[in-house]
Amino acid sequence: MRFSSVRHVRMRVYPWGGNASSGFMAVTDYAFGFSDHGGPCARCVAIPRLVRVTRSEGRLRAVANLFLDTNDHVSLQGVQLLDLDGDGVPELIVESDGAGGASHMSHLIVCSLARGRFDQWLRVESRFRHYSEEEYTQQFDAARTRDAKAARFCFIKTTYAAGNGALLSPSVSHPCYPRLTGVGSESNFHKSE
Repeated sequence: MRFSSVRHVRMRVYPWGGNASSGFMAVTDYAFGFSDHGGPCARCVAIPRLVRVTRSEGRLRAVANLFLDTNDHVSLQGVQLLDLDGDGVPELIVESDGAGGASHMSHLIVCSLARGRFDQWLRVESRFRHYSEEEYTQQFDAARTRDAKAARFCFIKTTYAAGNGALLSPSVSHPCYPRLTGVGSESNFHKSE
């Protein structure tokens, strides 16, 4: 078996907390290249990582990290900076795909950047599919979340399948989750500072 030595890195850089003098945040996705015989491991094809970088004495230094779930991760689905709690410092909203067993999903993660690190406030599935037994999407509702000053995070949830099969027509609901929902609930999702 022959593995590729090719690696791909996708990176976007944002001012930390909307203020360039506070350093910057690098959002990276490190992907393994594949040969004709497959990759190093089909369960981990890319490693998503968020890093706060500051400049000290003319040198760049990583001062905070957030590693996202690598289980069947292929790519980051989206990154936004929005002030959700009204303090003038934008929060980080990132959506990352993954899977586990017979399920495929994307996670939406919200982090406060106000204290100079990635303080996780929320981690929920924004898309979920378990074969034909359960399937739904949750679209983040920033306006309702701002109205709640980020004490709860609101979504528009569309359910396509529940129980053991597809619904005749999709069901729409408007759930809100309290702060810290889902934080620390996955063993393969971790943070290091």
